[in-house]
This record gives sequence, structure tokens and C-alpha cells, in this order.
Amino acid sequence: MADSIAANRVHYRETTASQRRVFFQIWKERGNVSEACRRAKVGRNTLYYWKPRFDSKGYVSLEDH
Repeated sequence: MADSIAANRVHYRETTASQRRVFFQIWKERGNVSEACRRAKVGRNTLYYWKPRFDSKGYVSLEDH
């Protein structure tokens, strides 16, 4: 059973600084998370993970992981 669950698990690559920058630019311009995710090719969790850093230090914070 555990093997079948592991076999069905989806793995997403880490986002690049460029993807994060595009995401936040679109999100700030449009205010639409879904559109920003689609255009930057990132998951919704990207917002929740990176937003505290972005709020405190802006675009420069998106470079570090």
C-alpha cells in the first residue's frame, strides 16, 4: 500500500528566483493569485511560502532560498 502511494506522489521542482519574481509582479499588478500561478508556472503554496519574506524585504528576498 505504501509503495502505491509513493508511486502516485507528484514531485514539483523548486521554483527559480525568476519564477518567484514573475509571480509577485503579476500578483501585485492584477491581485489574482490563480493567474499569477498559471503565468509563472508555480503552485499556490509559493505565495504562502514566499510572501512573508517578500513583505519584509521585497524582490531582493526572492533571490535567496
